[in-house]
Amino acid sequence: MTDTDQTTYEQLKSYVASLDPASSSTERSIGFADGAHSVALSRDEAGRVEVFLVGGRLAASQSVVDRAMDYREDWQSSNEGSICANQIVLPGDTYFDSAAALICVELIQAGFDDDPHGAFAQVEPLIAKFIHGSEQIGDQVLVGLYGELVLLDELTVRAQPAAVDDLVGSWFGWRPSSRDFQFGAVGVEVKTTSGSTSTHHIQGFQQVEVGHPVIDVSETHLYLLSLGVVAVPSGQCAGEAVPSLVERILQRITNTSAQDDFLDRVQQYGGDAGLGYKHARDRNKSRFQKRFSPTFERLYDLADDGLHILQRSDVSGFSHIDVDSIEFKVALPYPFRGVVNPVSGLPTIVDLLLDPPTSSESAPPTA
Repeated sequence: MTDTDQTTYEQLKSYVASLDPASSSTERSIGFADGAHSVALSRDEAGRVEVFLVGGRLAASQSVVDRAMDYREDWQSSNEGSICANQIVLPGDTYFDSAAALICVELIQAGFDDDPHGAFAQVEPLIAKFIHGSEQIGDQVLVGLYGELVLLDELTVRAQPAAVDDLVGSWFGWRPSSRDFQFGAVGVEVKTTSGSTSTHHIQGFQQVEVGHPVIDVSETHLYLLSLGVVAVPSGQCAGEAVPSLVERILQRITNTSAQDDFLDRVQQYGGDAGLGYKHARDRNKSRFQKRFSPTFERLYDLADDGLHILQRSDVSGFSHIDVDSIEFKVALPYPFRGVVNPVSGLPTIVDLLLDPPTSSESAPPTA
């Protein structure tokens, strides 16, 4: 970008704003922020700013920064060829353009070209501060994606091979919708929690009311799948990460276009900016190697009158309230009605979803 060592924040901020998204991961255009060509900037194909710290591998002392960093000896660009560098990808929100400019200025002023390890250690707390809040949101998105893929994985294991593509196409949790899964007349909402109880945030009555399908069908059943999820400590082999779940499901899909569609849905989960997981690009990144393990699986039939959940009719008489704006938490009981509701254990849950009750076999009546 510049051939001088007097790069200013204003110059870099203007330069970052001018960067266009790359056409692919191998066609990024790199601009150096200093005359020593030790700090560089680009924008990936998702529009996120990439900061490249040229040279040998750097060791981050803060886990939030370590997860955001990747090191390669051959990062490819369309204008500078191959460079050896540590890459930090900042979240896609617009204000991170300014953050990238400030990080680069601080690194340059700390003498990164002469002492990369010392300069990085000095600036790392600033990098961590910028990333931390966004990563917390990203972690929530990652756990949500993990929970929905756990169900999809089990569905595609237990279904007949010929039915796998249609089952994967029944997943709608990748976009804002009234259902995470729609199996014909059966709707399923998936909720994850790190707690020991089935306490979940409900984003509107449509998530707990039969009759709001995501496709043009007459919905007869609605279930809420409550998944307890725990993050596995680093270094332990238990649990599973999102990339391995994606790869396993992908291998069961028979149609190439259906595979592409599935990968697009995974990338779009959480609105893309919140997660932006592109399987071919991100499957080996430390950011996505977090392993999770289920602690419980409970499928609640929401038509059961014994579940006393707030209903639209409970607030319909309040004329000055926008009913569709109401959100609330539910604390679903367990145990509740023994083995009838909820159904526990993922294999049993999936068997029920693959062979749902007929419309005459509704939820058990209130005792």
